Amino acid sequence: MSRLLAGRRHTSKTCSIDFAAKLFPFAADISTIPLEDNAVDLTWTSHALEPNHGREFELLTELFRVTKRTCLLFEPSYENNTIEGKNRMEKLGYVRDLPNQIKKAGGDLVDIMKINAAEQLSPLNPTYAYIVSMHKSDSGSALGSNKCFQCPTTNEPLDISRQDSLFSSKGLIAYPVISGIPLLRRGLAIPACHTELLTEI
Repeated sequence: MSRLLAGRRHTSKTCSIDFAAKLFPFAADISTIPLEDNAVDLTWTSHALEPNHGREFELLTELFRVTKRTCLLFEPSYENNTIEGKNRMEKLGYVRDLPNQIKKAGGDLVDIMKINAAEQLSPLNPTYAYIVSMHKSDSGSALGSNKCFQCPTTNEPLDISRQDSLFSSKGLIAYPVISGIPLLRRGLAIPACHTELLTEI
């Protein structure tokens, strides 16, 4: 949450008002992204998959579900690491075998690019850019619209008409909105029979 707020403040200072107004940050779990299928043209990660060895297929499948065109994964490469680096990644439970896991999850790995060594935070954790194409049709998408939010519990569209919460009429649950940022995690859902009874959080 704090990172999202800091990012929004930074954007408001460094980008045009029109661009900043189009951003709609939200907090969620990467394993249950609260967006409809093919909701966005481009998704990208920055070491978000990193500490999830054993869950590579699960998380990539979910990322690819919401991605319509391209997914950019900035993640460490076990296969291109040194022996010392591999031992460290194994100890920390970092992701491995991303090229095969990407293919297994239905992505088309277009290219793998090593990030400049000068930009690496640690030589034992080399970052590579995995460029993945989805090759999906142009139908059935809500690109760039915050109306494409769906409940991470029921998978139905969420009512976004209120400022203090996003509501699932099927699940009779609401997700709080704090400082303008929806918290769309299953564990934060609030039982709510009538949205008019919800109070400002």
